[in-house]
Amino acid sequence: MGEAKAVLICSVGGTPQPIIKAIEKVRPNYVYFVCSKDDPASGTKGSYTQVDGILDKTDLKKGCCDIIKVSPDNLDNVCRSVLNEIRKSHPKGTKVVVDYTGGTKTMSAGLVVLALEEDWQLNLVTGMRSNLEKIKSGEYARPAAVEEIRFLRSLNSALRTWERFAYEEAVFLLESVSPPREEKLKGKYEQVKEISFAFSAWDRFDHCEAKRRLSPFKKILGKDWGVSVFRTLESLLDKEKGGMWKIFDLWNNAQRRAHQGRYDDAVSRLYRLVEWAAQWILRSKYEVDTKDVPEGKIPPGLELASTDGKKRAGLVEAWEIVAYLDCGVLKEFWGSEKKRILHFLEVRNSSLLAHGFKPVSKEDWEKFSDYVEKKFLPMLKEFFKIRTIPPQLPTSFPMGSLE
Repeated sequence: MGEAKAVLICSVGGTPQPIIKAIEKVRPNYVYFVCSKDDPASGTKGSYTQVDGILDKTDLKKGCCDIIKVSPDNLDNVCRSVLNEIRKSHPKGTKVVVDYTGGTKTMSAGLVVLALEEDWQLNLVTGMRSNLEKIKSGEYARPAAVEEIRFLRSLNSALRTWERFAYEEAVFLLESVSPPREEKLKGKYEQVKEISFAFSAWDRFDHCEAKRRLSPFKKILGKDWGVSVFRTLESLLDKEKGGMWKIFDLWNNAQRRAHQGRYDDAVSRLYRLVEWAAQWILRSKYEVDTKDVPEGKIPPGLELASTDGKKRAGLVEAWEIVAYLDCGVLKEFWGSEKKRILHFLEVRNSSLLAHGFKPVSKEDWEKFSDYVEKKFLPMLKEFFKIRTIPPQLPTSFPMGSLE
């Protein structure tokens, strides 16, 4: 059998006229007749006995067709038998047309399922109905209307990635399918893709890009989680206090990495959170840049690395300076918690993403995360005089908001 440019799969059962119509319409290079097997209980012959009669009424030659016998009421058997034959005999990319007009309900259902899963074209023979039983006149073969079904399946598959904060993957999945032709569906497609793009940017700390992409949807998302999302973005982009809110954005980002099982990345973000907190406090309250610390702000006995005549402070040195300059909660916290923080920082320093080769375990992450959540963040909230921190990014899309 040579390579088929167009393959037609027909379920056989009942009147053969719809199948003849389908063959005339599609004009395939090869046809598979999906037929029922003999019934062992009653001894009734399967629908494969109709195939010769169908061939007599078409131009199709016997060498250009094959019969796939299936258990007529076993959905798994129908799907498996047909799919195995197509994959075995035809290369990927072959155009496959499925006509599910004939056969048992299970046979038709199996072909529809396969067509949707494998992106095959679905056809049926239809016409005017004079009653609820069958089409009696004006029969013709046409593609079945399944664009919305296929689109919603692709859309739901993409949006399931939100459950693990994989917004970039959602974008990839959406871009791998053709946009719907119908205007309303196309609008949904573009909305979901843009909003997924926005949260992908946010996940990369590109808050400006996230706001740019989300802004057109402010009104339609506001009634769901849009209000908190846009309020958080405004805080992150605030010129005066944006740096403070980025500390808590790092916390949420670390949680997302841990949710994905990326504990090395998660711990690295906690390290940066502890470091950035000191840097922000020094910059905003004491006008100290840790890349160029003035001599008068350096505690006695603290040695700082010097580059080009500028004194630079790392994470631990930055907190030493904070404790030296502060007389309140920060000084007290560093005095009592320094050893514990140094212990957790060693977990990060021993990892491959820092200076060592030791993988960060889930247990390592949970201990560090628990400490930050119960000790470090409450101290910052007290110092910054804030009650709550920004919520985590969404794990589900508010489909009711789509226009």
